[in-house]
Amino acid sequence: MIFKNIINKYFSISIFIVTFFLISFVIYKSEIVWSGNQRENYFQFLYLILGLLLFGFLSLFFNQTLKIILTNTFVLLFFVTYILEICLIFENKFFIKSNNTNILKNNINIKASIYNKNTGLNYDFKNRFEAYTEFKIKYPDAVTQVGSQIINLEGGKKILSLSGVSNKKTFGCNENGYYSNYLSDRFGFNNPDYEWDSLSVDYAIIGDSFLDGTCVNRPHDISSVLRKITNKSILNLSYSGNGPLKYYATLKEYIDDRFRNILLFFFEGNDFDDLEKEINQEILSKYFLDENFIQNLKEEQSSIDEYGVRLVEQVYNERKKNLYKKKETKLNIENKNKFNFLEFIKLYKVRAKYNLFVFDNSRKNFEKILEKFQKLSHEYNAKIYVVYLPSYNRYLENKNFKSLKKVKQYSEKFNFTFINMDKLVFSKVSDPLKLFPFGMPGGHYNEMGYQKIAEAINNFLNINN
Repeated sequence: MIFKNIINKYFSISIFIVTFFLISFVIYKSEIVWSGNQRENYFQFLYLILGLLLFGFLSLFFNQTLKIILTNTFVLLFFVTYILEICLIFENKFFIKSNNTNILKNNINIKASIYNKNTGLNYDFKNRFEAYTEFKIKYPDAVTQVGSQIINLEGGKKILSLSGVSNKKTFGCNENGYYSNYLSDRFGFNNPDYEWDSLSVDYAIIGDSFLDGTCVNRPHDISSVLRKITNKSILNLSYSGNGPLKYYATLKEYIDDRFRNILLFFFEGNDFDDLEKEINQEILSKYFLDENFIQNLKEEQSSIDEYGVRLVEQVYNERKKNLYKKKETKLNIENKNKFNFLEFIKLYKVRAKYNLFVFDNSRKNFEKILEKFQKLSHEYNAKIYVVYLPSYNRYLENKNFKSLKKVKQYSEKFNFTFINMDKLVFSKVSDPLKLFPFGMPGGHYNEMGYQKIAEAINNFLNINN
């Protein structure tokens, strides 16, 4: 009886309290956190707020029985929704992982057979930890890529790195039958260091792991191929894990008056997804909100090196102590399977699956980032080309990526030259999947794929310049 009386007395008040907190949340996020720059994202909450206000007003006239029924319904929906969120988390972490493991086991022998047939060499079956351990015998100071990291400096200052450890043998990955590596330059990118001494940078390359040269050795990455066939200065400012906002941040940090042309690469497989995550990162978002923001990362390379070396050694030593036992290893810094409590509370999986209050504003944000690129190009009198890279799924599933049309539209809006690699390379090949490692999913391009892309870019530039 007491419970029924509490519901009857506070039912309407509870609705108005929830509405008040929702209004406060929208104002805080829209006007304080984002300073009005993301206001359109929060318009969809207006319908919910108006609905709650109307429902709260009507509830003043509900009888006790109806209020109890509605309360029980809301509580049931609450628990069912979070149970569904848990199921989706477990599905992504275990079911998909299990399937991928089975696929890997079935494919590894096929890969080994193809690799041996094509090269006469034996496929490297070592896991990444074993291969890195062997690599360190030959190169004791070797490191792995550490990804973009927030680094605490003296005096409470924080910086966000956009590249890796400088002047080190950097151990890579195995998608093509061998483990790749490269000697990083003075700022931790995959370049011959002498490129920084060029009187003119003919082409600066900006992108993610596809441009970083992931899983292939020089001279088979795009930058190296372009460097060879053009005989021009090619400066690669790409790094694995970077997305569109990091592309802009990287260019802003490292550009100077020598830059003549910029090749900005967009990968349809995940660049919009990466941008959605980047836009909310503590330091990175400042590049988006404040055009004058800069970290002066060139001057902080020693701190980036010190942190990166320490981080790699820490992870490696922990692995040696079997803290990650029974795991098929990747010497990665970021644990992508780590449980995210905040995402759980916010019902991230449920909202994404059913498109409920999902801020897929990545396309609008990408347009704003391209506008920033345009201003930067005008400031340094550099020409920008946007190069569109297709994903494996486009050809495996005959999938039509809507991003192609949008990226082309935005590029042309800001007078950037648009280069479509699907049109110039992949659609001209009888079997586009042959341009991926062993024709199988889950990887980047193979050496032939990178070669053809670089040749197509060179041909395009020769014809259109």
